[in-house]
Amino acid sequence: MKALPAILSGILAACAGVFGKYGFQDSDDLLYYKVLSILIMLILNSTMIKYMVESFKEIGASKTTVINLTFNYVFSAVLGYAIYSEEVSYNWILGAGLMFIGVWIITNDR
Repeated sequence: MKALPAILSGILAACAGVFGKYGFQDSDDLLYYKVLSILIMLILNSTMIKYMVESFKEIGASKTTVINLTFNYVFSAVLGYAIYSEEVSYNWILGAGLMFIGVWIITNDR
């Protein structure tokens, strides 16, 4: 699947956001955990960039950008719901579905 690196880069970006949110939030947690979270965020971002560049070479910048954005957006919401109990509305689910339809349209080479 040619789009797999773009999908992975979007998911990694969402995961990096979770660790970044924890690492930079104002709290009384141990400094060790904050530094560790920031390091994990940097590693995830570096890996995300690696997959994104790989995807640029494979399917081009425009398709990569749209796929990355869609998976980052959707996976960020899933993580926000699972970890932070953020609300996800029906309108949001409809919008995410439309984004996936758009990804399918631009990646379908017919």
